[in-house]
Order: sequence, then structure tokens, then C-alpha cells
Amino acid sequence: KFVISADSSFSRMHRWRENSSRLRWSNSIPVVADGRMPSFRSAFDMVFIDAPCTNTGVYRRRSDARWKWSDEYLKNAVSLQRELLLTACELVVPGGILIYSTCSLEDEENRLQVKMFEKSRDNFQRISLPGPAELVTDGMMCIFPFDHKVDGMFAAAWKRDQ
Repeated sequence: KFVISADSSFSRMHRWRENSSRLRWSNSIPVVADGRMPSFRSAFDMVFIDAPCTNTGVYRRRSDARWKWSDEYLKNAVSLQRELLLTACELVVPGGILIYSTCSLEDEENRLQVKMFEKSRDNFQRISLPGPAELVTDGMMCIFPFDHKVDGMFAAAWKRDQ
């Protein structure tokens, strides 16, 4: 399989390239691009969105993230996530998989994004993510630091109709 990793940050893609070299990744390339305006057409068997978020699930490790928090910050994150999700789904071929993930604990960034997506795209059916029952709820990965003693994260997945 060939992997394309895209991010709007040149410095993150530079770090990706360093990791790629160190880990000897093959069949993958970095692309600096805005996910809201992809340069690609519907051609991918799988699209994974590691969405920018408020980082509330990783406060233990990234205490600096707490100082960014505001209602406006959440509102902007939710808006960007929605745009990325609705754009990225168009890149998935029929029968392909779309995965959406955040390191946030906020319902607005997770379950409510899933509801919005499912109301707006009836050609995608949610599929259950594999994992222990205590980490998977309604097929979605829901990890909470206070329950599981690790960083928090959320993920949901869909299969595009044929």
C-alpha cells in the first residue's frame, strides 16, 4: 500500500520526513496541503483524519494546551473538524474506509461530529472499531484519562457504500 500523509504545517511535515527516514518507511510521501482544499480526487481506499482539536485528552502530557482553552477555541476547532471531515469523505472510493480521530474529550469534537456527519452523508455506514469493550462504545473508540490512566482519544470509522 502507498501512503500519503498531508498536513498544513511545513514544520510537521519536515518532522514527518525525519521520522520516515529514521524508521525507513517506504511507499509513503509527505504533502504540505490544506485538508479543506485537497489536491486529490476520490482515489483512496482509506482516509484517516487526525483532526486538529482542543487537546483536552492530553492535558496530562501537554499542560500548555490548557492555556489555549476558550469557548472560541472550541468553536473554531469544531468548525475546522467539520470542514475536514466533509471534505475528506469525498476522497474515499466506494467501498473505502474513513476514520476520524481526535485527542479531545469534548462531545462537540467527537460524538456530535459523528452525528453531524451521519446526518449529512447517508452513503457512509459506521463500522465498529476493534478493541476491548471498555474502550469501544457504540463502535467508537472512547478513551478517557480518568478511567483508563492513559491519554484520552476518540475515533470513529465509516465504510463508503459501493
